[in-house]
Amino acid sequence: MNRRAFAPPAAFAGLVALALSAGCRGCHDDHPYVPYAIGSAAARVEGPDDAAVAPADASTSTEGGADPFAGEPALVAPPGLTRWVVDGVSLTAPDGQVFVLGMARDFDGDGSKDAFAIVRPAEGNDPGHVVYYGGAPGAAPVTFDPPASLARDPSCSAIDRLEAVGARSVLAELGQQCSVHPSSAPVRWVAVLTGGASPRVRLAATLADPAGAPALSVDADGSDRDADGREDIALRVTIEGGGAPLEPGPRVSATIAWLDRPAGLSRDAGATESSFGALASSA
Repeated sequence: MNRRAFAPPAAFAGLVALALSAGCRGCHDDHPYVPYAIGSAAARVEGPDDAAVAPADASTSTEGGADPFAGEPALVAPPGLTRWVVDGVSLTAPDGQVFVLGMARDFDGDGSKDAFAIVRPAEGNDPGHVVYYGGAPGAAPVTFDPPASLARDPSCSAIDRLEAVGARSVLAELGQQCSVHPSSAPVRWVAVLTGGASPRVRLAATLADPAGAPALSVDADGSDRDADGREDIALRVTIEGGGAPLEPGPRVSATIAWLDRPAGLSRDAGATESSFGALASSA
């Protein structure tokens, strides 16, 4: 699929397929729009389920000027730090790692603060890891590892991103930005994770950034879309611009959402249809 310029609404219908197939590695063959969730051996992974789809408010418009996809950014760690106090929570990095980003809040609702952090080796081009520090006494940190297939080019700049996207969920992005030597291999890992007694990866995907492709970004919203008391997941996939010799394209976005059900995540097709409708109206 040509990724040069997606002019809404006609050519934009391929954005979701592009983001979660051409640019997504490790996706289920039988669920082409559902990113494959990758976690460490210590983490439990929720499996998406397309069977049950319930209606939900698919609007991504802002209310009162607030963007539902504007997550709360994490704190930036001082360089080379292996021990860090974040909002009163004392953190110790795994052996051989230093802190990059961190944030503390009560992610499991037990009244004690927990923390998520991104760590990586002080030297080298390792993309790093996400670590969850549960606030319960004696709770061991849980590490979430990106796939080993991520490109590791020393000439690229690191991408580290950690945002709270719900009361109990965070969006993490690890990888590289390779403007000099773009790679056709996956270069970024984007994951929505949640804390608690069983911290886990709720949804994850690897992204490739081919040479000359428009910039692709993913934002998340962990709001309870269907008011059942459980945080759901919505992703806003955005494509903007393009590289030479192609003309830059307009900034266009699509929303992909899943409802959290006891049996797993159920895709909310209405959210994507609503975002396409908004693009058609603006055009």
